[in-house]
Amino acid sequence: MNVIAMIISPLLGNLLETVFWFFSYRFVIWPVFAIIPVFLLLGIILPVVIYHFAERQTIVERLRETEYSAKRLLNLREKMLDFMITL
Repeated sequence: MNVIAMIISPLLGNLLETVFWFFSYRFVIWPVFAIIPVFLLLGIILPVVIYHFAERQTIVERLRETEYSAKRLLNLREKMLDFMITL
């Protein structure tokens, strides 16, 4: 999406600049380069942290927790629907 914006924005900026007298456009690339290291760090750190927390339980334990949570949500939904019907 950012690549498309970088390609279209100079064209659109120049168009808007000619249509509106109060509009001025200047394309600045340094914020893109400034944010790249942040995204690289997030791309490395987040998977490592998530893997670390997911590693503590076995797959079977995680599936049981998910199944239990899903059952609780369904029960809660049924109770809410019953309550709404009684109103």
